[in-house]
Amino acid sequence: MMKPVFLILFLLGAIPVWSQVQPSASGGGNDERMQMPGPVSGEAYPMTGTDQERSNFLSAGIGFIAGYNDNVYAGGNAAATSEGTFSVLPSIAVDETTPRRHESLSYNSGFIFYEPTSALNSVQQSGNATFLYRMSVRTRLTISDSFQQSSNPFNQASLPGEPISGSPQNSTANVINPFADQISNTGNVGLNYQYAKNGMIGLSGSTYLLNFPNPAQAAGLNNSISGTGSAFLSRRLTSSQYLGAIYNYSDFMTHPVDSTTQTQTISMFYTLFLSRTFSISATGGPQHYASTYLGVANSSAWTPSYSASMSLQRRHGSISGQFSRTVTGGGGLLGTYYSSGGSASEGWQFARTWNASASAGYFVTSNATPIQFSANLGGHSLMGMISLTHQLGQRLNTQFAYLRSSYSYNGIAAVSSTPGMDRVTFTISYYFSRPLGR
Repeated sequence: MMKPVFLILFLLGAIPVWSQVQPSASGGGNDERMQMPGPVSGEAYPMTGTDQERSNFLSAGIGFIAGYNDNVYAGGNAAATSEGTFSVLPSIAVDETTPRRHESLSYNSGFIFYEPTSALNSVQQSGNATFLYRMSVRTRLTISDSFQQSSNPFNQASLPGEPISGSPQNSTANVINPFADQISNTGNVGLNYQYAKNGMIGLSGSTYLLNFPNPAQAAGLNNSISGTGSAFLSRRLTSSQYLGAIYNYSDFMTHPVDSTTQTQTISMFYTLFLSRTFSISATGGPQHYASTYLGVANSSAWTPSYSASMSLQRRHGSISGQFSRTVTGGGGLLGTYYSSGGSASEGWQFARTWNASASAGYFVTSNATPIQFSANLGGHSLMGMISLTHQLGQRLNTQFAYLRSSYSYNGIAAVSSTPGMDRVTFTISYYFSRPLGR
């Protein structure tokens, strides 16, 4: 683990040296700001059209959601049933932007009630915070944190409707655990510096925590924590083409059963900006993984890792997609896994008060250490969602949504008991918003 730490510290210490490069060394004194390619931006692709983007506001509201789920498994010896649900979800958000700073904060909390199985009733909440500070014309600091508590299988991380990122950084295995209480938290920090007209470097770090407060609801799964550190170099070849390199180190750990997965990836990326709001990226390179179980090393190897992504944003809509193949761990699974799959999302404002969206994700995992963990050879997760939103007035919205899920993981009782389900919801929400700093 010390080698990745020394490399990141070396790059961090070299920033002041790079900052002394004269304009002539980069081909002129043009300070034109470089764009941030998806593989190294550390940010999600836009989910709305440019006309729908907002800044400098304070908003609050409350939503009432009526839903119907089929094939709900309440645990124990109970058989799967169909359930009606009702949710009350208050929310608040604030966003403030200045020429050098962008701060955003949002929080949602509430209750979800099931009928007839009231034992599934639960609290759900989520919060997101982002701080972006432009320290100078060429230096940018980004800090973000995301928290979620939920037992709703259609409201967990990495699901359709969630933002899509072009970053190839390792993510945990995509395991959907139906109706089990779970708490997750993701923290990120990144520092980018444009050291020359056509050159940029950056460092970033992130952590991901996944916890199941009630082990009886998560039979076959373990709590996990992961940490990632990366460094990149990006070069602008032309006004629309970027080429660069990324080094990534990740460490995944599970408990109470002790297993670890460590990966190191060296990859090249290429991004083509067909316009400022339309980009296509590809990333690939060798990846090394090492796996341990109960403190004993049991497997290590080299394997290819690659990803591709795209993002298109128009005035009245956006579309984004991502596909990747990598080695990962965590997500509640013991051992090390090959993970491949992708997700796509599209939103469209087809009339002044009407919006439609569709999204889907499919991921497959296979065990890279089957000798040690033969009870769980891997599985798949499939999720899809379509929704239609109508604005009834200045402060009143309605939404209809249909969601479909399918998942299978051998040896995990909490997942295999509910191999898939359908959900239909109707939402009516009231909110208000006021501008800030105007």
